[in-house]
Amino acid sequence: MKEMIKEIANRLSNRLNKDMQLEGIDKIKLEYGTEIIVNNVFHILIVSALAIQFGMFQEVFIMLLSFKLCRGQAHGLHAKNLKRCMLYSCILILLTPYIAQRMVLPWYAYIIIFILFFIAFSLYAPADTEKNPIIGDKVRQRLRMKVLSIYVILFLLVFCIPIDWIKNCIVYGITLEVISILPITYKILGKRRNNYEKYEKDFAN
Repeated sequence: MKEMIKEIANRLSNRLNKDMQLEGIDKIKLEYGTEIIVNNVFHILIVSALAIQFGMFQEVFIMLLSFKLCRGQAHGLHAKNLKRCMLYSCILILLTPYIAQRMVLPWYAYIIIFILFFIAFSLYAPADTEKNPIIGDKVRQRLRMKVLSIYVILFLLVFCIPIDWIKNCIVYGITLEVISILPITYKILGKRRNNYEKYEKDFAN
């Protein structure tokens, strides 16, 4: 499947580049970005199919939507390969309805979570990877403001929606994204943070 995704992404990026005529690092960015989009589409389709099969589409859809909305701006760690990504996704699918239907939090717990996650996004978003360094202070500031705006909107929904399982799915999706940007997660997995520093130093020299 990995080769198929890469082939589709290559064909799509080549077709796009016929019109855009990009070269060098811009062409590499296009190819990498296209591969991420194609990979995400396949991932969402497979996860959705599994969720439907297990009769938990609503829960998984809400969780995945809140996760992807934050992920698009905050970025964060990725699984090493598609197989691991799918394995983690299957585990999350099994956990989502269990957490959503059984966890009941008091109102003040949501406020504490909101404050802690707001601090986490303010300090650590966007979090890059070695393959996808986020170069440019203005770019990082813009992404940080976007994810904070999205996050506040999502938590306003949490405070307004009276249905516990929907609240839990939204919070669960955001929690997964916060975990993926924390320095301790990078440290545990042996990954390097702030990869943009290397490139910005090279440009400065």
